[in-house]
Amino acid sequence: MFPIFTVFFLFIIAINVVLRKNNRSQEDYQTRFWERELEANNTRKQDISSLDYIQIPLEKLPQNLHTDSERELVELASKKLLNLAGETNTDLKLKYGVANLEQLSTCDTNFTRFVSAVSVYAKELLDAGQTSDARSLLEFAVESRADSSKIFAMLAKIYQDAGEPERIDRLLEIARTFDTLSGRMIVQTLNSFKES
Repeated sequence: MFPIFTVFFLFIIAINVVLRKNNRSQEDYQTRFWERELEANNTRKQDISSLDYIQIPLEKLPQNLHTDSERELVELASKKLLNLAGETNTDLKLKYGVANLEQLSTCDTNFTRFVSAVSVYAKELLDAGQTSDARSLLEFAVESRADSSKIFAMLAKIYQDAGEPERIDRLLEIARTFDTLSGRMIVQTLNSFKES
């Protein structure tokens, strides 16, 4: 009976130690977060005119299917786009100042809309037999660092069908530079093309 009580008592002590440690870690994390957030909210506005904005060149955008995705891309061609994947609002405020957050968020939203529209429109172009137009559009999206497995897969398939599997190696190089979950998914997708 005594050993069972001792084991139970030691178990309770161990649980308390772990809970206190976790509470301290959580408190430290929250403290660091709020200190960083306060610093970010006090960061002065920086010049963001020289950021790596993406402009959709209309000459790279085939305009002959008249679909919703085509219209979306034409509309986005007149807007600024920024790929801010992996950046939190706090990161953006620290780098560029709180006064730029809304504009940067809009540019990032535009980029997200671009990635979505490209994958739909490229599929529509492929379905219409316009492979070279789809290829140009997809290559532009990849150059713009669109981290979409659909975009990379469509382009890899085009390269494979064209007898240019070596180009998939270049896509793999680009995908490996994405430090995101979607980047890892793209690498897996592209590796499946290499294996087939």
